[in-house]
Amino acid sequence: EGNAEPLNDRGSTTLQSGSSAQPYPFWGIGINGSGQFVQVTDTGADDASCFLRDFDVAASLTGVFNSNAQVARSLYYSPVTDKGRRKVVQYIGRFANDAFKKDYSSGHGTHCAGSVAGSVPNSDDDDAVSSFSKYAGLAPAAQLMIYDFGTDTGGLSEPSDLSSQMFEPAYNEGARIHSNSWGGGYYYYSSGVTVDEFMYDKEDTLVIFAAGNDGDELGDLSILNPGVSKNALTVGAAVTSTTPTTVAHFSARGPTYDFRLKPDVCGPGNSLYSAKASGSYGLASCAVVAKSGTSMATPAVAGAAALVRQFLVEGRHEVFSSTAFSQSSYNVSNPSAALLKAILIGSTAPLSYGYDSTKTKVTLADFYSGSSAVADSAAYYLGTTGVDFTQGFGHVRLSNVFSLDGSFNTFLYEDLISEYSTWAVDFTVTSTGTEVDVTLAWTDPPASTYCDLY
Repeated sequence: EGNAEPLNDRGSTTLQSGSSAQPYPFWGIGINGSGQFVQVTDTGADDASCFLRDFDVAASLTGVFNSNAQVARSLYYSPVTDKGRRKVVQYIGRFANDAFKKDYSSGHGTHCAGSVAGSVPNSDDDDAVSSFSKYAGLAPAAQLMIYDFGTDTGGLSEPSDLSSQMFEPAYNEGARIHSNSWGGGYYYYSSGVTVDEFMYDKEDTLVIFAAGNDGDELGDLSILNPGVSKNALTVGAAVTSTTPTTVAHFSARGPTYDFRLKPDVCGPGNSLYSAKASGSYGLASCAVVAKSGTSMATPAVAGAAALVRQFLVEGRHEVFSSTAFSQSSYNVSNPSAALLKAILIGSTAPLSYGYDSTKTKVTLADFYSGSSAVADSAAYYLGTTGVDFTQGFGHVRLSNVFSLDGSFNTFLYEDLISEYSTWAVDFTVTSTGTEVDVTLAWTDPPASTYCDLY
């Protein structure tokens, strides 16, 4: 995989292009998350970190921090949102006590928030800004809405209703991408049902969940709930590299207990450096820390989703593929979650290797051969190279789905159909040898809890 230090910029390269020769093609045309709001639900966020903080009157990256520059803390039933803030525009705590207003002890949420949209504000110290920019998130110009349900001990206190208490306050203020690096249990519990209900009711919002880190301990059927939900985009972790080839040993493996394909995609999740919580209130810090897990891959993919959404709503599809755009049909100003999901899945590059239960590196195609139930089920997916229960459809790489040099066309369609109705798109391939890739994604009604085939 190489010896390069896996900073956030390494993750940005592999998700945008997978090429060190042209590492950030989407940033290069101004697709950096501008205008996009992403919710991060986690242990909170240390928004005194220079990667997440507001503009400071002192224009200093470190030292004593002016807390007035932080957005006001609020609760779900009376949310405060200030879109004039540079980075964190909403901060909702699970309860009113101090544990749900900060992230100074755990740092898990701070790291995740930094991987989505962390960026260093302008400063009098240009050299410092340059040195810290390599730790920026995938969508460095996006703004964040934080839902803090982290306890003082670093745990989580899950709300009774994910929809009304967690997702809706951010959705109502414009968040259309929700990054969730948490979960528990392996069945389709009520929280998984709620995620499916929320996405079915709000067809323009994409909820993204981490697959979990029990792959090497439990092997198959180790995807965490709510990542097992039908509509969420569930993210596994790859060993971080410019051009990754291997799924991380800890990355949870599918299928779900009703034998659906999960994870959906993979992102960089091995020793990623991102924002570090300062450890005390009011300390402005630019510290970074390396963390590994599907928790790290998930916000990176959420940042990539923000780039995709900006690309569409700003009309860049028409700019870079005018012929394809003229024959496409979708809501440019508010694309559906199903379309975003199809684009991300359609962008994937296959990964060749993974690890078995002994942490021995294996070839994935060989790993899913044999006569076991999981192998037999995997055969339905393995007709396409690089699709299996370890990597899902593969590693997200945006340059595979949007051509910025006109080398291929991307046609996008979305529609709403009723039960038992049909919808079709007709197209003609005019030259032999032309490669055609088709990705179909949809948003489903929720199923019954504990749905399984065992």
